[in-house]
Amino acid sequence: MTGAARAVGPRNYHQGRAHMQKLVKRLAVVSLVGMPIVGAIIVPAGQSGAATAIHAVLSTKAGPDATPNSTIKGKGKKSKYKPTALTFAEGTSTTCSNDTFTSLTITNSGKATQYVTVETSPRTYAAFGSLPGKSVGAVCLYGGSAGDTITFGLSNSSGSVNYKSHLTGTASD
Repeated sequence: MTGAARAVGPRNYHQGRAHMQKLVKRLAVVSLVGMPIVGAIIVPAGQSGAATAIHAVLSTKAGPDATPNSTIKGKGKKSKYKPTALTFAEGTSTTCSNDTFTSLTITNSGKATQYVTVETSPRTYAAFGSLPGKSVGAVCLYGGSAGDTITFGLSNSSGSVNYKSHLTGTASD
């Protein structure tokens, strides 16, 4: 191009927003494909909306039998957590790994892979990890305070559709 300056950004708000949505979807898919076993995220407090220091990590190691558990039943849009609320204890370390504390477990009782999401702001969910069929995911939570909550959801594989079922965990310590 000679003589004319080339525009470097989106021409209007909607073009930039659509581009960003596509980028976020691609990143969600890459994170699900690249890290199907472990995911970590900082989540906000329950009703206040203020950011808390709760951190969450999902792995496919089994937790102790005494760990609170929710089971995912069903497939696709009909997938549901049972029970839908748990009270959990937090780890005391500042990080979680496959060999540390388990706050709660999520069991996928079906044959299909389930895609777990976590609420990052009111009614906004981000990819958290995937659970292959007939597996148990151990969730390590740390850094929050008693009464802090975390909400998990379910979505399709690309993260573009969030299902109705939710699991709300409340910190006991």
